[in-house]
Amino acid sequence: MVEGMSGRPRRATIRDVARASGTSITTVSVALSGGPGVAEATRARIIEVGNRLGWRPNRRASALRRTDPRLVGLVYEVEQDFQAMLVDAVVSDDRQALSQAVTHLTGLGHRAIAHVDGGDVSTLSARRRQAYEAAMANEGLGDLRRVVRGGSTLAAGVGAAHALAALDPLPTAVVCYNDSVAAGVARTLRQLGVAVPGDVSVVGFDDGPVAADPTTDLTTIVQDRDLIATTAMGLLARRIADAGVVAPGDERVEVIPTRLTVRSSTGPARETRPS
Repeated sequence: MVEGMSGRPRRATIRDVARASGTSITTVSVALSGGPGVAEATRARIIEVGNRLGWRPNRRASALRRTDPRLVGLVYEVEQDFQAMLVDAVVSDDRQALSQAVTHLTGLGHRAIAHVDGGDVSTLSARRRQAYEAAMANEGLGDLRRVVRGGSTLAAGVGAAHALAALDPLPTAVVCYNDSVAAGVARTLRQLGVAVPGDVSVVGFDDGPVAADPTTDLTTIVQDRDLIATTAMGLLARRIADAGVVAPGDERVEVIPTRLTVRSSTGPARETRPS
């Protein structure tokens, strides 16, 4: 150990060893790693000084210097198609998911099925909105499509619920961008005197903790988190092995199947007056 600026001992570095042995940092690094090109007498002196100062190798720094460190750090928010092309992509099948949700609702007699989207920020919101529109068209309900501005948070769901309650006629069901939005919609509609699912059935997306919460008990689309994570790591490992660069046109997207979990937030459609 050596004395730091505060007077307290700190861990010795190769800079300390270089200073005490009268050599360069490069020479110390080579000598301590066993590399060639350093005289044996110099190497012995450096090792002796390193031992005396209590120098120990920094394993994390050593790993970062290796050609193949196997360490990956990624912090990314995908908001545009261009950005999505830069990342190894593993996504849930949004078309399948929204089709499952709409088919479930039409099986319960619903026709006036609205969609609360994720806002205009992310490409994911646009994909799910398009998937909803396609699902409605496939059920012969294209003329009844209705999209309400939402977002990704509980607060966005609260705002969307007020917008839904103001519609005339009130939709009999709503498919939401995610579970947080769906929870905000369901709880707020109930506060406004709109029964869920008696008046309006609500479907979420993700099957997160809020979906199973007894205060919401959401019917929701389930994404297989374990499969998504495993597939993503497999793609990443292959990308590292292939030197990391993906040529334009060679981007790979893995699409993961979804399934619907039915809970008490959906039920038979209420009778509606002709529009």
